[in-house]
Amino acid sequence: MTLPNLNHFHSVMAFEAQVAQYLYCLFLCKLEPESSLYPALLALPASIIGECQWMASVIYEAFTHPISFRWSSHEYALDLGKQTGMNCKKEEEMEALFPPLFTGDLPICKDPFVIVDSTGMVLMWQLPSLLCWSRQMAMFCAALSLNPLMRTSGKPQVPGKCGSWRNDPAYFKAPSGQYKVTPGVLNFSPAWFQLGHQGPASSLGVSATLNAKARLLGTDQWLNDTIHSTAIVNAILRVIHPRLYAYGRRGREALLADGMDMNWLSIYTGAAVISNRETPVHRDTQCWVGWYDLLVSAGPYRYAEMVLPSIGIRTPDLPGTLSALSGHTLPHGVSEADGERVCYAFFMRHKVSQRLGLRLAEPMMADHYLRARRSV
Repeated sequence: MTLPNLNHFHSVMAFEAQVAQYLYCLFLCKLEPESSLYPALLALPASIIGECQWMASVIYEAFTHPISFRWSSHEYALDLGKQTGMNCKKEEEMEALFPPLFTGDLPICKDPFVIVDSTGMVLMWQLPSLLCWSRQMAMFCAALSLNPLMRTSGKPQVPGKCGSWRNDPAYFKAPSGQYKVTPGVLNFSPAWFQLGHQGPASSLGVSATLNAKARLLGTDQWLNDTIHSTAIVNAILRVIHPRLYAYGRRGREALLADGMDMNWLSIYTGAAVISNRETPVHRDTQCWVGWYDLLVSAGPYRYAEMVLPSIGIRTPDLPGTLSALSGHTLPHGVSEADGERVCYAFFMRHKVSQRLGLRLAEPMMADHYLRARRSV
């Protein structure tokens, strides 16, 4: 069996649905080995079946090793407001009100885990080396197509002289011939509001990175080269946050019905490709409480590390690692990589989904799978 024709958008959507259901059933079987839920082997390539079996094992290990804390995410969010994580005084206040599990020299958690609040809400899945080497390297190599756009991605030339750390050259590796992917950051969205235009009369538009000129400069090639891996990433979300996955699929269907024609397969409303940058501790203010930003690390690097100060832990960020986290509730940062690293950051903008007429997805709760097994 060969892989679906990656240039045929709807066939890849069908492939995604197959993989998502197979992976979900594999995971449920690990939760309840004596059940009769073991999925029939679908008409999938042996390599994909192998990937699914490995991913189901890692996801199971994470779910059965929760890190729990005593505060409620909703209470935390009320006290937090719209903080970006860069206000040191406010962060100190939050730490006093909602103490982390550890302070000082933070311990390193090397194994898969989930973070669960006092209400049972799952705020994070840390899935180290979830994607196999060939999968994550395919995502890394796909970013090569974006080099022409990366070179003009608008990074300021003077470190510290910018409105946002996200484009500050102080955090990027210096461009040189040793890096295959040009250091930089690009944001993609098939439908978002232009900055400062989010009112009732404002319309959705594509990001500049998806316009006709950008597509000729590398975006089309990148979309084609990542469409299969994007289907796999979508399938993972089907397991770790089924409600957000279903919500994203409805949004994708609404955009397709509205005439979207750019091979945007992700169920997220946007994605960033971040090349050779360290990330200071910050909060992603537009991540809805209980939703996940989804980070995939790729490349031939040896080591990087994520820090989660509100929990009080560090965790390795190795090639193929997938981190799904409530990015506003959990401040996070990633160190400079020992080698060349590309991060794919998928994000959901609730205002975009609301404009499409969708009801907001509910958070992921730890008892979801118990209820799911009862309904099968």
